[in-house]
Amino acid sequence: MREFKRRVLEDIDIGIEDAQEWWTRNAAVIRRHGKKLLGETSGIILEEKESWWWSEEIEKVVKDKEKTKKRWEESQSREDREMFREKNKVVKLVVAQAKAKAYDDVYNELGTKEGLNKMIKL
Repeated sequence: MREFKRRVLEDIDIGIEDAQEWWTRNAAVIRRHGKKLLGETSGIILEEKESWWWSEEIEKVVKDKEKTKKRWEESQSREDREMFREKNKVVKLVVAQAKAKAYDDVYNELGTKEGLNKMIKL
């Protein structure tokens, strides 16, 4: 926070008479230093997603897909694009299988007395 304040105060222009001009220039200074120090978000608002079925295997496959996507974005080559598309298909398959197995386990557990007790507690 101190670094941000120091940078802004160094660059801010206090000698401008017109209020609109002052605001426009100094707002740009503040935004520029904010982006430099803090970075910029994608702007996407993530909705709450269930992750109780997520596993380390899924995490590994997703990370591998993300690395492949980054490589494709940097190179823009056809081979890297095809590799990314293949990894994307694999991720979708692994996620679907993991969710199906997790839901099957939950449904099978509901058939037992312990599962019924868990459901009543919820």
